[in-house]
Amino acid sequence: MGHADWLDNRGWYWLRAVVRLAPGSTAEAAHDEATAAHRGGRAELIQEDRYDADVEVLVAPIIAARGPSPTSEAQVAGWLAGVSLIVLLIACFNVMNLLLARSIQARREIAVRLALGVGRRRLIAEQVTESTLLALLGAGAALLLGEVASGPIHQSLLPNVAFADAGVSMRLASFTVVATLGAGLLTGLLPALQASRTPLSEALRAGGRGIAAGRSRTRTLLLIGQAGLSVVLLVGAGLFVQSLRRAQALDLGFDADRVVVTMLEWNETLESETRQAIYEDVLTRVRTLPDVRAAGLTYTIPFWSSISLGQPRVPGMDSIPRHHSGGPYVNKVGSGYFETMGLTIVEGRAFNATDDGPGAPRVAILTQSMARAIWPDGGSVGACLILGDEDDPPCTEVVGIVENHRRQALVEDDPHFLYYVNQPHPAFLGPPQALMVGTRGDPAVVMALLRDEVRAESSQIRFVNTNAMSDFVAPELRS
Repeated sequence: MGHADWLDNRGWYWLRAVVRLAPGSTAEAAHDEATAAHRGGRAELIQEDRYDADVEVLVAPIIAARGPSPTSEAQVAGWLAGVSLIVLLIACFNVMNLLLARSIQARREIAVRLALGVGRRRLIAEQVTESTLLALLGAGAALLLGEVASGPIHQSLLPNVAFADAGVSMRLASFTVVATLGAGLLTGLLPALQASRTPLSEALRAGGRGIAAGRSRTRTLLLIGQAGLSVVLLVGAGLFVQSLRRAQALDLGFDADRVVVTMLEWNETLESETRQAIYEDVLTRVRTLPDVRAAGLTYTIPFWSSISLGQPRVPGMDSIPRHHSGGPYVNKVGSGYFETMGLTIVEGRAFNATDDGPGAPRVAILTQSMARAIWPDGGSVGACLILGDEDDPPCTEVVGIVENHRRQALVEDDPHFLYYVNQPHPAFLGPPQALMVGTRGDPAVVMALLRDEVRAESSQIRFVNTNAMSDFVAPELRS
C-alpha cells in the first residue's frame, strides 16, 4: 500500500483480520465481542448520527467460500454440481429403462434359465455387473474428456480459482469411481430384481402380456421421471441465460468493457513522494499512446476497494440525510478520471489540472443521489460542504455532479459517493493505488502495450499489474 495509515483509519473496507478462536469459544461469541468493540470505538460518531448504529463485524471461516457471503466461484461450483447431479440422474433413468426393456424382451430366456436351476442371486449379479461395467466405461470416457477439456472449462467458468491440478486430480478420480459404482448399482438393480421375479408359468407360455404390461408401467414411471428432470434442467438453464443477459444489460454507470486497471508494484524502500512522482510520469507517458483515449489516477477501484467518509456537514443544516447502505463513500481522483471511466458530468464541471495545484481551493464532485439527498430542491453546484475532522476545516466547494454508478455490486441502491482531488484524508496520504486507462479498441492489446511502456518508465517498478475493468465486474456476473 505504500503507507500504514490503515492502522489508525477505520474507513478501509478491504481490511480483513485472521484470528484464532480461543479454546471453547464459538464464532457467535466472537461476533458479539468484535461487534461490541467496533461499535464502542465509533460511539461518538454513532451518537452524532454519523455512523451506522447497527454495524456488525462478520466472523466466518478463513475459507471464503464457507463464509457468510459465499464467493461467486463457490456459487458457480455449487450450481455446476447441481446440474451435474441432474444430468447423472437423467442418464441413470435412461440406462435403467433400456436395461428394463431388454429384460422384458428376454423374459422367456430368463424363465428357462430359472427352470434349469440358475439361482436368482446369480441372475441379479449378472445384471448388476453388466450395468456397472457400462458405468465404468462411461466414467473412463468422462475422465479422458475431463483431462483434455479441464483447462478451457476452468478458464471460462472459474477463471479466478487457482487449481492445484491442471487436469483430473486423484480426488476427482476417486469421486468419479464412487459415483460410477453407485450409478451402476442404481441402474442395474431394479431391472435385475424385475427379471428375477419372472413368473415361470406365464413367461414360458407364448403370451406373457400381463408381465409386459406390468413392467411397462415401471418403464412409464422411469420415462416420466426422466422427462421431469429434463424439464427442470431446461427451465433452470433458460432462467440462468435470462438472468445473465439481464445482468449484462445493467447500466453500471461506467464503461467497464473499455477500461484497463494498472497497478504498480514497488521496491519496499521507495518513498511515498517518489511513488507519487512515478505515477504522474507514467500517466503523462500513457496518455501519449495511440490506443489510449483517456487516463486518470485513482485511490479506489469500483468492485474492488472502497473507503467511507465521516458524515459531512453543510452550513445552516443541522444534519444531512444518511444512506441506509452506509457511507458516504469517497475517492481521490485526478483529472481525466471521469472521462476515462465513461462517467457523465450531468451538472457543473469535472476536475482539471489546476484543481490539484499548490494553494488550489478544495473542490468536490458528488453523485446525483448524494446531491439530491442533501439539496432536494437543487442548487448543489457551488454549495459548501464541510469535510473531515480538522479544527475549523475550510469549505469544500461542490463544482460538479456526476451520474450515479455502481460501487461494489450489480444490483444496489445508488450510493452516496463523493470525489475530490486535494482534500486531506488519512486514507489518501500516500500515492494513488491505480492508473485507470480508457482504450479505443481491444483492452487486451492495450494491456500488453502498457506493461512494456510503464516498466520502461522507471527501474523502481518491480511489476506492472494490468487487468481489464470487466474482470473486476465478472465475479458479480457469476454470483
